[in-house]
Amino acid sequence: MSNEVPESEQPSDGSRLTIYPNTAPFSNSQDWSHVELRNQFLELRKNYQHIKEENLALKVENKTLRQVVHTPTFKAYDKLVTTLPRALTAPDSSGLAAAIPSPAIPPLLQSDYPNVKFWRKSTYTSHMKASAGTTDLHRGPPQRGHARMAGGINVKMLYVEDKNGTPVDGYVAQHIREYARSIWNNLAKVGRAPRVWKRDGNAETLREYWREMGLRFPLLRLCESDWKADQIAIDYYPSWTQGQLGMIKMKLEEHDDPLAQARRATSRKPSGKRSLAISRLAIEFNAKKQKLEAPGPSTSAKPQF
Repeated sequence: MSNEVPESEQPSDGSRLTIYPNTAPFSNSQDWSHVELRNQFLELRKNYQHIKEENLALKVENKTLRQVVHTPTFKAYDKLVTTLPRALTAPDSSGLAAAIPSPAIPPLLQSDYPNVKFWRKSTYTSHMKASAGTTDLHRGPPQRGHARMAGGINVKMLYVEDKNGTPVDGYVAQHIREYARSIWNNLAKVGRAPRVWKRDGNAETLREYWREMGLRFPLLRLCESDWKADQIAIDYYPSWTQGQLGMIKMKLEEHDDPLAQARRATSRKPSGKRSLAISRLAIEFNAKKQKLEAPGPSTSAKPQF
């Protein structure tokens, strides 16, 4: 004979529980009372419900983790974990920036920006060739490039345009040049600035430059294969390298020639005791120089030709 469990204590999954006092697996003793069996049942039911809740929580956690594994963020993290040990042991002086590639920016589609005139570089090149053979009778006397830039006129970056095909003004063009130079300065600090941009620049350096320019000025991404950011480097990187070489030469000369240091310090318009000290330094240097060049008592001066 069986004892039905009250409806309020039945499991929520639809199954039915019944107590069989004579066949209970808890003990070999047959003299258990109804109260003892009921207490055992309630304890087992409590454990069952707890295990059921844990199982449900684990299923939800497992499903969530499966979704996270397939997200781009987790994939990027997994890539970082596999790359970081190599970066920490890499002998490259440029550090992590050279070991871990920067994530690429997805290219824009020309079909989404139909008003952009110079999506391809070949289109801009053809346009400039055609414009070179035309003249404007109503145009005034030509102005120098610096004067036009000072007036907010875009001189050489007519290919940088907004989504409506309108070229940026000279002030925006100036900001673009300044930011490009700041990137090149950072590359020079870590020894990664190429001597000639297209010839000596490695793929990672070029991609990093394109990415940084595109993030700061999204207008530069309105093109095919980042040619607009690349064109800025082609036009202005040579003058930047010349400026860098000039600074290096000046530092070397100042290091070897105290008089050059004095002249440079004088150009900064020093005053008071500093100016007097610089003048004395120049006089002492000239005196030592003349003494070294003067012939000794047992030698004669060399003939001058």
